[in-house]
Amino acid sequence: VCIQRPTADNTVVFDPPLSDAKQSAIRRMGVGIENKVVLRYLQPFWPEAEAYLQCSDPRVRFVNLHAFGKTGVIVAHCGPPFADGFGNMTDAQVVEGVHALLAQACGFSTAAEHQ
Repeated sequence: VCIQRPTADNTVVFDPPLSDAKQSAIRRMGVGIENKVVLRYLQPFWPEAEAYLQCSDPRVRFVNLHAFGKTGVIVAHCGPPFADGFGNMTDAQVVEGVHALLAQACGFSTAAEHQ
């Protein structure tokens, strides 16, 4: 049994230590920030029955919660490097950017076109 405990510098120490092979595998995996942006609309303008939507922009993947009974709700999973920049953006800028990607994924040339 390994117990992980956080340290003051946000690293994790395992006791007993992981093997060299496991530590090496973890280093090779790489990690990054994954942000979720939840958008709620009065009515969906995306394919309502599709559980997952992929736009041409690899930074974002959409999970359609409307298909799971949450009316008008879609969640954008934003990975690096897009998510890394969220700290320098206002909430409104994040929503605007994600909304534009969703509109584009649904075939609108601009975010305002579907409104």
